[in-house]
Amino acid sequence: MSKITRDWKEKHHKQKSDDFQIGLESIQTEEEFIRFVWLGILSPEVFDRGNYPREMDLVRIDMFGVYLHECKKGNKQTPQSKCYPQMAFVEKVMVHKKQEAGAIIKRVMALEKHPLIKGRTLITMKIITKVKYRKFSPDSSKLMKLEVLTSLVTNQRQISALAYFPRNPLHKDILKPGNKQIYSHQRTNHLLTGFDVSQSQAISSISQAVKQPVICPKICILQGPPGTGKSHTIVGLLNSIIKSDRTRGCVCLATPSNGAADELMRRLIRDNRKTKENNKDKLRVVRVGNSSSVHPDVRSHCWDVLINNKRKSVLREKQKQNIPDSVQQDMKRLEERIDKLKKELETFRKQKDNLKAGKCQVDLNKLVNQQRNLEKQFANSLNKDITLTGQEEFMIKSNILLHADVVCGTLSSFGSQRLLDILRNGRSANRREHFTCLIIDEASQASELDCLIPLQYGVNKMVLVGDPEQLPATVLSKKAGEMNFGQSLLERLYNYFKHNDERAICMLKTQYRMDSTIFSFPNKLIYNDELNTHKSVQQNSEKFPLIPYLVFDVICGKETANAESICNTAEAQCTVELCQNIVRRAKLSQSSIGVICPYQSQKALVLAGLKNSNLNNIDVGTVDGFQGREKPVIILNCVRSQSAYGGIGFLADRRRMNVAITRAKSALYILGNLNSLKKSGDWRLLIEDAVSRRRVISVNKVADFCCQTDECFKRRTQTV
Repeated sequence: MSKITRDWKEKHHKQKSDDFQIGLESIQTEEEFIRFVWLGILSPEVFDRGNYPREMDLVRIDMFGVYLHECKKGNKQTPQSKCYPQMAFVEKVMVHKKQEAGAIIKRVMALEKHPLIKGRTLITMKIITKVKYRKFSPDSSKLMKLEVLTSLVTNQRQISALAYFPRNPLHKDILKPGNKQIYSHQRTNHLLTGFDVSQSQAISSISQAVKQPVICPKICILQGPPGTGKSHTIVGLLNSIIKSDRTRGCVCLATPSNGAADELMRRLIRDNRKTKENNKDKLRVVRVGNSSSVHPDVRSHCWDVLINNKRKSVLREKQKQNIPDSVQQDMKRLEERIDKLKKELETFRKQKDNLKAGKCQVDLNKLVNQQRNLEKQFANSLNKDITLTGQEEFMIKSNILLHADVVCGTLSSFGSQRLLDILRNGRSANRREHFTCLIIDEASQASELDCLIPLQYGVNKMVLVGDPEQLPATVLSKKAGEMNFGQSLLERLYNYFKHNDERAICMLKTQYRMDSTIFSFPNKLIYNDELNTHKSVQQNSEKFPLIPYLVFDVICGKETANAESICNTAEAQCTVELCQNIVRRAKLSQSSIGVICPYQSQKALVLAGLKNSNLNNIDVGTVDGFQGREKPVIILNCVRSQSAYGGIGFLADRRRMNVAITRAKSALYILGNLNSLKKSGDWRLLIEDAVSRRRVISVNKVADFCCQTDECFKRRTQTV
């Protein structure tokens, strides 16, 4: 219920939710359930956005009708129809274009009153919902209102994955870790070009484990602390696994979120561009999932987009059957000449030979015009009635996946029945599993159930990448949290091997993000001083105009709480003042500053203050919102001060603290009431460390803070 409430609140907070007016077409009664078949009309805008009910949605329907117990025996007067909100589960949704308005009204009379019925042809939506059996008689003459509450797709996929889990060859070792043959891997000292020592060791040892014979299951753990090049290492690992032997199969690359999947895809696309420039084989990558949720930079690699492009290509070839062979050959030769000229043009532009590039462009334009004229000439000869068969459609979909080197998507997206039908259920008895291995990035942010979803493809090599010392999966239910539902598979295995066999954990040990002054404390507290800072970071920091690290003790601040959140006005005012001075004096862009607020009320307060100061491009977010991100300057609001509850809330969580203080590249400024923060052991250690390094400044009055911000700026002769 917590997830349903959150999804519903978020939807209403962001925008007015779409309510759909539907009419009742038919009813099917079963022993425990009633199936209602509804018909609705979609506007072209809603259809294009895809923002309509989907299968496995949980919906609320304001249903008009009467309960049968209200119809008393002997009472000839029919009870008045009333509105009764009811929850329903969407079993099936069918959308049809170009439906005749008259035919629709004949099927469902109530739609005559629908505001979109005016057009001649309409986009209709048929929805089959399942409701718990009640002695209820709906009024089919009235339009009903349907509202989507949340999607239960992920829940259903988790249940299916859990049921399938015992069939996976890794299941025993996932449930009971400890087998050294599964978890321990040979370390190498071979240094790879473009990677540091720890990255090279991780790539070599993990790829070696993945390349073991099919009969040897392997589970690898790669810990990537903040700024250590985790994504860069994953790209190197993929190249090492795939390019050494293309016959080995495809890699399943999964993440908990669309954002993380898109980031990996962007890196793979960039790497492919470099590979192409060096005349090497590039990786064939496919992004699965809902294309509307995918970043525009990545959308061209989406499975659905690739399917549509291939479908058009195949259909066009079939439609050309009426065109003479000689003409088709001319068109083919023309295409080849155009492709050749495009490559030559690209080469001349790289060489900055404007004369040859200009001549090449003129020739290319002539050929393109020739091609267009030919296509227009034979457009009428194309057989437009030809369509693709079901087998051809299936082959297009499956070939794109079967010829990919990397299939990337969210953990949940790999539970799609379309994918399972092709890559698992469509597999012949003598054919090996399609995926040679599974790599899960940001694995510490995924629930253990989510990690089971891609295991349905029978993989027996799994690589878990992430940092268990950062934020875990979000669990809204307090009861579920108490039952360890938020503990990730990576965290559970990490905690086991940390105390039993640390050789099972590969750790990246050079960070490229933070000034060493900023990273000194988290390195000591969280990572046992095992990490080092790359020399390039210090070289960049020396040129930066701000002092790297300060802690402001905002003594004058006091927290105020409402029903949902907490804020601290003094800290918000100081934050706005500090932002103003940094932008004005250090000449830094607003976008280079990030403000982290642990509470939504504080975020709103800071945003309002920045807006009043015309600082609209400064990024303000929660700790969760900043995970995986970085900014040159970070200002952290701690908020908690003189709390009536005697604690500092979830700010005391070490992982949350770690994320908050490791987002800054060149300058980190912490604002908080140190007496309140000392109630947490980890924050007490941070304060003691800051005091010993003379990094603490007391703020007794907000009015004095403007002068105190001078301490943030380096003197011309000063180096830190």
